[in-house]
Amino acid sequence: YIDGKAYIDELGEKMLIGDGASVSLHFRDTDIGITSSADGKLDVDADLEVELTVSHADGVIDLNATTVDVSNDVKMSSDAAILHMGADDDIKVTHVADTGVLVTAGSSGTDAVQIQLRDSALNIGSSTDGQLDIDADVEVEITVSDAAGVVDINASEVRVSNDLKLDSDAAVLSMGADGEVVVTHVHDTGLEVKATNSATSSCLLYTSDAADEGLGVDLGGRR
Repeated sequence: YIDGKAYIDELGEKMLIGDGASVSLHFRDTDIGITSSADGKLDVDADLEVELTVSHADGVIDLNATTVDVSNDVKMSSDAAILHMGADDDIKVTHVADTGVLVTAGSSGTDAVQIQLRDSALNIGSSTDGQLDIDADVEVEITVSDAAGVVDINASEVRVSNDLKLDSDAAVLSMGADGEVVVTHVHDTGLEVKATNSATSSCLLYTSDAADEGLGVDLGGRR
């Protein structure tokens, strides 16, 4: 003891506290301490907070273990915080302030990347810049629970590689910028075709063949 303070100095040699027994080194009170509760286990205990600080701007705290077990939340308190994954840090999850997270792959962050669900056949990803991929080996289901809900696809073109099926009776296919041409399913009967913005709601089915240009079938009672 010097001036009421205790100093431990082993002059650069290793110091053994206890000899096979469970012992503790406490600070302030018994709630804060370093101990070994079992052989091969080091416990760092505090009743409020354990703070690990590296003063250098580029400092690193290296946890070299096969597993890091966190019993509750993990909080990354800085904007643009990055979670690195992989032996060569090939996958990064980056915080985007007030927006969300950015998932990137590769050293430049521009490689193809995906998030997989259940197995590799179900995934959401980006195989090339500007393209979002939603892949499934059986079905992709998009559901809006509200009865009046809408799935809005805003694109210059929608391509369907095989069949397009409208599963409900009285299903409606509307066409035009203001939806003036409407094709409605009539249960067990056929289709009702209307041009809803004309005075008589009539509609023509016509061919675009050059030889028959201007010819059509009148569906509204007039030619």
